[in-house]
Amino acid sequence: MKTQDGFTLLELLVTVGIVGVLSAIALPQFAEYKIRSYNSVAVADLKNSANAQESVYIAEDVYLSCSDPLDCEAKLTGFEATRLGGRPALSVLRHEVPADGQSYSINSRHSRGNVTFSYESVGGSYTQVGP
Repeated sequence: MKTQDGFTLLELLVTVGIVGVLSAIALPQFAEYKIRSYNSVAVADLKNSANAQESVYIAEDVYLSCSDPLDCEAKLTGFEATRLGGRPALSVLRHEVPADGQSYSINSRHSRGNVTFSYESVGGSYTQVGP
């Protein structure tokens, strides 16, 4: 009586086929989840930046005005680090402060995300600007 060890070629081909089908389904979903997580980071950075602007306003009675997004981020995270334990933002934040310094708007988009978000201090609302 002969014993059989191992798998047959047919069993291996079926297993490889099943793994291939599952991979074809899972990989596009994984990519979509990653993009959604990048968009969530952009919203979180937007909210953190708005909180930092409000902290500046409480301390100095005027919102922080800066033209360069990186300069503004450095100023806000430096201010926030002393009061809120801040960290550098991962998304591109654009702050627009009018001359009176009594309101502001912020746009945020993660470099790997696909959506731009905006915050207006007057209405206090977060909106999706566009893809």
